[in-house]
Amino acid sequence: MRVAEGGAILDRIQLDRPCFATMLGGPDRCTLFSMANQFLGVDKLDEMLAMRSGEVLSAQVRTPGAGWP
Repeated sequence: MRVAEGGAILDRIQLDRPCFATMLGGPDRCTLFSMANQFLGVDKLDEMLAMRSGEVLSAQVRTPGAGWP
């Protein structure tokens, strides 16, 4: 989600699973990389990890990243 100063949502990417980390990268810093995985709840972390269903997703965005992490 890209949010303007003041809180207005400017852009949003819908995913079919929870996303827990994002980073803008690529040569022009316009590729959004997202780490996503199925989430079964904190009581089922071992089962969730055993599924090995984590993915790195990517999407092109209009606004490049600024600065460095």
